[in-house]
Amino acid sequence: MKDKFKDLDEGALYDYIYHCNAQEPSGESAFRALTVCVGWAKNPMLQRIQEIDSRIPITMIYGSRSWVDSESGWAVKDLRKDSVVDVHVVKGSGHHVYSEQASEFNTLVRRACDFADSLARQEEEAGEALRLDGDDEASTRETLARSVSVLTMKDNPPRVGVVLD
Repeated sequence: MKDKFKDLDEGALYDYIYHCNAQEPSGESAFRALTVCVGWAKNPMLQRIQEIDSRIPITMIYGSRSWVDSESGWAVKDLRKDSVVDVHVVKGSGHHVYSEQASEFNTLVRRACDFADSLARQEEEAGEALRLDGDDEASTRETLARSVSVLTMKDNPPRVGVVLD
């Protein structure tokens, strides 16, 4: 691991490993709650992807050498023809794209965020700021919350989640 992250300050790597192990394992708890056996989803997103409001853009980033197959990303793109769905496969990266190809990962995430921001600005300029249902802010929050709940397990929610503010 030290060789893989040789460009980082050695102390930062050890601090990271320490904090990953010293805290309550919320990420691992969520992963275990959401999966069956070694990484198979209990409630696959592909079966629920149509429940997310079509105006919410989706970006998926995969490593070309990851054990996670990018075919589901392409299937999402096919299922959501009336939505913006971007699928990126980062060449030369394994599963941990954020660390193995950090610069490209950050560029892709920044691009996705900038695009979402530009959609929000367009809606705001059109007088429809965050009015996904053409309704009031409470209705919009409800729509976003429904879309976010699709991303989590409904019967056995993990300890981590998304906060809408």
